[in-house]
Amino acid sequence: MLRSPEVSAQRLSSCAICNICAHHPANQRQAREAGALTALVDLLASEAVEVLAPAAGAVCNLAMLCPENREELLRLGATSSLHRLVLSPVPPVHGNALAALEQLVDP
Repeated sequence: MLRSPEVSAQRLSSCAICNICAHHPANQRQAREAGALTALVDLLASEAVEVLAPAAGAVCNLAMLCPENREELLRLGATSSLHRLVLSPVPPVHGNALAALEQLVDP
């Protein structure tokens, strides 16, 4: 659903991954193995603002306490999109992007 052309499906699936991966190593691993990291990094460049906060939140929770996901997200270039999103005037986008950067850069 992360790859759906429907913005609502992208938003809802990002929210779901954000929630199920919070402090859950097995789900973090399964999300990585299913290709969710690549899809989420792609969503960080979305023009649909309603997708950005949940995608950044999911990246944050996927990187938290998971060195394998952190390395993969760095390799995929998540930090460049997150640096851009930190400048967002939308508080949830700004906050989630900042939290994700903290997990990636200074775990």
